[in-house]
This record gives sequence, C-alpha cells and structure tokens, in this order.
Amino acid sequence: MMSPLLFILALITQVIAVKIITPNATINWTSPGPNVITWTTTSGDPEIFNIQLAQNNVSSFTPSLALPADGIFGEGISISALINIFVPSCVAGNPLLPTGSGFTLNFLAESTDGSMTLLTTSQAFSITEADVAQCAPLAGTGVPIMPGGSMSSTAATSTSTASVGSSGDLSTSSTSSHLGTIIGSTLGALIFLLLASGAALWVYKARRERRRQTTQFGMKVTQHIPQMRNQAREDV
Repeated sequence: MMSPLLFILALITQVIAVKIITPNATINWTSPGPNVITWTTTSGDPEIFNIQLAQNNVSSFTPSLALPADGIFGEGISISALINIFVPSCVAGNPLLPTGSGFTLNFLAESTDGSMTLLTTSQAFSITEADVAQCAPLAGTGVPIMPGGSMSSTAATSTSTASVGSSGDLSTSSTSSHLGTIIGSTLGALIFLLLASGAALWVYKARRERRRQTTQFGMKVTQHIPQMRNQAREDV
C-alpha cells in the first residue's frame, strides 16, 4: 500500500511540471542530516539520474567522506521514487556537510559516454549546524536513504531509527523526532502546493465557464435584435 507522502507526491505530478520540491528557500538542510529530497516527474524523463550539490552555482568542494569534490553524492537514483533522504554523517567518522547559504541541488542525467545533462535545479537553500544525526527514514515506508559520499539509493529502510557510533557502526534507537519534523514540514509544503494548484485550476475553469455563459448571452441578444426591430415596426 502506498504511503500518504508518496501518494501526495504522485498526485502533485499530475498538476505541475518536473521540479525539485525540497529543499527550497524555506526548507533547509543540516550538516549531519537527515535531509529530505523530494521531486516531481513527467513522462519522458530519464529513469535514473545523479544528484549534485552546488554552492553559488559552483560544484567544487574539499573532498570528504560526506561529499566528493564534484558535489555528486547520489548516483543512479530512480526518478520514479519521488523522494530520497541524504544522511551524510552515516559513515565512519561522522562526516558533515559544509555549512552556509546559497546551496542548490542539480539533477543530472548521465549519458553512456559519461557526460552530464542538467535536468533541473532546486531553489537556493542553507545548510546549518545540528547536534543530532539519525540514519534511517521513517519506519515502514520504503523510502530510500543515502549515507555520506557518492552512493546509489538502493538501500532499504529499517523499522527503527539508527545512529552512528564512534566506531562508525550503526545502532538502533526509537527516537525519530528530528526526521519526523523534517518530513512533517515537507508534507505540509507539498499539501499547500497541491491545494494552491487545485485552487488555480478551479479559478481557471470558473473563468472559462463565465466567458462561455457571457458569449452565449451575447449571441442570444444578437439573435433577438432583428425580432425586436420587426416588432417595433409593427407597433408603429
């Protein structure tokens, strides 16, 4: 059974064109994660793509376990997934993303010769420091996650939240408030976007119906003018 979040994402794709929904100007990231990435897709898009982080339109970073030099931290991502969670600190050493403002995400399609084609770019967002790093998405939804570095999004989710110990091993915990807050904010933004799109569609249909009724009324009046003139002559 499809989770409510995936259902809403799938529904939104019927209303608006392909784009990155989160992160955006109001939903930012933290340096350890977890960081939610959501997007919409349309027919004709490539089946898989890569995700690249850039800052001020430049993708050149000091390489670390959290992020390679070219900023491409996700490879072979299934475009039909519509959601992914990037947890950069979930490898040995607990690496962190750089912090600051002016960050964007690029979705890149990779051809057989290794060249990259830009599919879409997110809104600019910020990456801030945070104390808590958790390594699993919400339990039981099947949402894919990515640990630090350049990784594919084929990892299955667990039934609990996992944190990284000093040795780099994962240990489970029932605490998921940080990720829940992120997902809640994302879900709220998606619902607002869906409602706004629906309202715009309703207004468009209402205006079109009013124009149709006005045109019909004008045609009826035009048709009755000759009859009114003839009646006036007969009265005279």
